[in-house]
Amino acid sequence: MIATANNHKNSLRKQAGDTIIEVLIAMTVASSVLGVALATMNRNLAITRDDQERSEASKLAQGQIEAVKAAKDAGTPTLPAVGVAFCITSDGITHISFQDSNPNFDPELDNFSKYDPLCKDSFYNYAIVQETAGNYKFYVRWQALKGNVKNQVIMVYRI
Repeated sequence: MIATANNHKNSLRKQAGDTIIEVLIAMTVASSVLGVALATMNRNLAITRDDQERSEASKLAQGQIEAVKAAKDAGTPTLPAVGVAFCITSDGITHISFQDSNPNFDPELDNFSKYDPLCKDSFYNYAIVQETAGNYKFYVRWQALKGNVKNQVIMVYRI
C-alpha cells in the first residue's frame, strides 16, 4: 500500500504543471505566429493604400482626358502648343511652368514644387503635355504616404 501511495504521489508531482521551459517555448511559438501575422497585415495594408492612391490618380487622369475631349469637341483653339504643360480646371486652361526658362515638362526634373495650385488635388499633381499634334500625355504624380517614393500614373490620349 505504501508503494502505491508513493507512486501516486510521484505521478501527481509529474502532472502538477508545466515547467518554465515549456511555458517559454509556448510563448516563443505564439509570439512568432503573431509576429508573422502582423507583418503580413502591414504588407497588405500598404498594398491596399497603394492601390487606392493609384485608383484616385487614374480618376484624375481620366477627368483630364474628358476635359481635353470636351475642349476639342467645343473647338477650343486655346489648347497649348506641343511640349507645353497645362491642366484643365473649372476656371479654364492653366499653363504650368516647370522650369524658369523652359516651360516644357520634364518628368525627370519634376520635384512637385512648380505645379499651379489649380493643378493639384489634395496631394496629387497633374499635368497634360501635347507630345505631337493630337497626341496628349496625362501625368498624375504624387509623393507616396509611406517612404520617399514619387509615384505616377501616365495615360496617353490620341485625337
